[in-house]
Amino acid sequence: MTEQTNNPYERPKLNLISRIKLGLSWFERRKYNKIVEVEPQSEDMAAFQKLYKDIYELGNTLHIRVDATRNGVEVPEPYVQDGKIVLDISPRAIAKFQWVSDGLKFSAAFGGKARNVQVPFASVLSIYNLETQLGVEIDPSEEPGQ
Repeated sequence: MTEQTNNPYERPKLNLISRIKLGLSWFERRKYNKIVEVEPQSEDMAAFQKLYKDIYELGNTLHIRVDATRNGVEVPEPYVQDGKIVLDISPRAIAKFQWVSDGLKFSAAFGGKARNVQVPFASVLSIYNLETQLGVEIDPSEEPGQ
């Protein structure tokens, strides 16, 4: 399936069938999905970046629970339950990650298909470490849809 290489920094060479089956290899996803810190444009962004960085540095998986009824939230409807959705936002689970002024944008696989996702900070209900189940519950300050 793959050619072995002695260079640990060299991308594995996959034959065409393997590339089709795997999509982006782990190395390619990691290379193109490096989470880049940007200058926080709000207190929400600064707090979220700090939590993200702390959990990421532990090597753990970061999940967020999102109120999908809020304005600006773009997630696949079939995966929303009771108006909420849980998203794995660790680098190995997403691609094309962007910090935007009011939230996050990225691409994630749902049912084997890549979908674009947009999550405003105001829609995040909790941020937690999957392995320890420790995290932060956020009390929404606005009514849904505002």
